Amino acid sequence: MVSRVSAIFLAIVLSVALSHSAFAATIAIWDKDPSSNHTWDKKQNWSGNKKPSKKDDVAIFTGAGISGIQFTKAAKVGEVRYDSSLGYNITGSKALTFDVTSGSATLSVLSANTASHELGVEMILADDLVIDHQGGGLMTLSGVISGAGRNVTVQGSGSTLMSGSNSYDGTTTVIGGTLSLGADNVFADSSSVVIDGGTFDIGTRSDTINAVTLRSGNLSGTGSLVVSSLNLGPGISDIGVEVTFATPATDLTLDNGSSDIVTVSRRVRHSGRTKVKQGRLKLKGQGSVADSSTIEISSGAILDVAETDSGGLTLESGQVLGGTGTVVGSLTVASGSQLSPGNSPGTLTTGDLIWQGGGSLLLEMDDATGGAGIGWDLVDIIGILSITADVLNPFAIDLASLLLGTDTPGDASNLNVPGPLPAPGGSWTIVQTTGGITGFSANSFIIDTSAFTNTHLSTAFELQQVGNDLVLYYVPEPGTGVLVALGMVMLGLRRPRSTRY
Repeated sequence: MVSRVSAIFLAIVLSVALSHSAFAATIAIWDKDPSSNHTWDKKQNWSGNKKPSKKDDVAIFTGAGISGIQFTKAAKVGEVRYDSSLGYNITGSKALTFDVTSGSATLSVLSANTASHELGVEMILADDLVIDHQGGGLMTLSGVISGAGRNVTVQGSGSTLMSGSNSYDGTTTVIGGTLSLGADNVFADSSSVVIDGGTFDIGTRSDTINAVTLRSGNLSGTGSLVVSSLNLGPGISDIGVEVTFATPATDLTLDNGSSDIVTVSRRVRHSGRTKVKQGRLKLKGQGSVADSSTIEISSGAILDVAETDSGGLTLESGQVLGGTGTVVGSLTVASGSQLSPGNSPGTLTTGDLIWQGGGSLLLEMDDATGGAGIGWDLVDIIGILSITADVLNPFAIDLASLLLGTDTPGDASNLNVPGPLPAPGGSWTIVQTTGGITGFSANSFIIDTSAFTNTHLSTAFELQQVGNDLVLYYVPEPGTGVLVALGMVMLGLRRPRSTRY
């Protein structure tokens, strides 16, 4: 008769044994094929005659390599591992499901493996998948990858190519190596891609993706992407493909850290704002944000256009560039575009600046005695101001008044010094340069005061060149001698400035 204690012990042992049996994984190594039937489903082809076919199983390919393994019966695995200097090519009409008890399933290529392999069957993701490619060859996934809500992570140093019309709709994260596209429309439109240290190379292909996030690494190729959003930083990254926003008015923002650098070498198409709040946004070669309605550069941030094919940036008609940051390289304010320095008000620093006919400068003032760049806007040019506007096609100065300390239209403060307008008095340096000014003529400008609400005579505002600067004067009864005298006084009071960015 079995004692109560013995019965309990026996039940526990039996339970553990059954549990272990239920979850024990088969680790199968592709061994040999004596029948010349290169079929996954033939157990004779695996070591110990144990084929991988269920959850958590591991399929290992090592040895001679075979170019035509047939997958003729659906199976499950937790991992597929390639450990061979010769390639394996697996194709078939049935589905291989990646399924694990816990964690993520794995598709791995070991570091000593220099061969190229192909997994050309449908892959169903019951769990997230990690592609750990440490080898030197190419891993081609030519079958459709499916799995609602499942994520794929690509890591290692090797190259992985996807060419199926995948339907998994989670996030693909590339943290190492290269993930390439071998066909158009590889990703589900609702999926997202995160580049965090690796390279996403679309080659000559095109695709539509919900969102692309660049934390570090490269988005490369000569093809094109349509995205719902393009998220930049942190880190150092490169955008080498044409990107079009599915919703054109979506903003593009760089705002993570001062050391971040994002290089754009193809056109990014969106009509929203391009906001450089921190770090450096670098337009290089054919890099462009020409469709963006507004480019905003915050204090300490940099828009670098020195390495574009034209050697600078020309604002498009309808485009506004402004802020309190720095533009490195030449900047052209072309017809229909506007330069808007400051942040109600403030100073914008640029390289060589060109003002063409039909362009404009928005000049905001909230304190007539507050100082250049503080009480009114200032353009600080590290280089030369070249004016190509003329009397027939003038450049506009759009003068606007603001309530002190706000971004609200209203009367500017302290315009009663030395006397209330329109009594004589008032001069403001609006542009200062290190290299001087070419092409200046007062007749090449129009001054629009429709947004200047303080009592004034619109015809009393005049613009003059004083040394290397442009000065705006308010003199109801202007005289050249008075203007020059006032300008020379201001020139003598100017303090030396750094010429470095």
